[in-house]
Amino acid sequence: MRWKKFHIEYQAQDVLSPALSAEEGSWVMERFLEKNVPFDAVFGFTETAVLGAKSAIQKRGLRIPEDVALCCMSGTALATLVHPQLTVVEQPIEKMAQESCRLLLEHIADGYRRIEEIALRGETVIREST
Repeated sequence: MRWKKFHIEYQAQDVLSPALSAEEGSWVMERFLEKNVPFDAVFGFTETAVLGAKSAIQKRGLRIPEDVALCCMSGTALATLVHPQLTVVEQPIEKMAQESCRLLLEHIADGYRRIEEIALRGETVIREST
């Protein structure tokens, strides 16, 4: 597991249920903050979820990025329209779409095919939230 490489102790109670909307991100972060578990970063799947978490964090008087760093996947324009701007992991959406279509077309043409695993590298864009 990745966290072992960085000597980070994994604790299941520190991993929160996924949230996609701002409301869910805020609700999940509020529940986590109630636990009083020390943390200094939040990584979320969507900008909206992380922005919800950001709202809950700031309501507690915590500062971003001084107290808590924020990062998320995707990286739409929304990440640059807020302050501080969000650090993101941009996904290669066009390449993902191409590979998905290729696999689908091969499956249609050939019938059953073995499962193919494809790993595509994203790009981390460092901004003000980290």
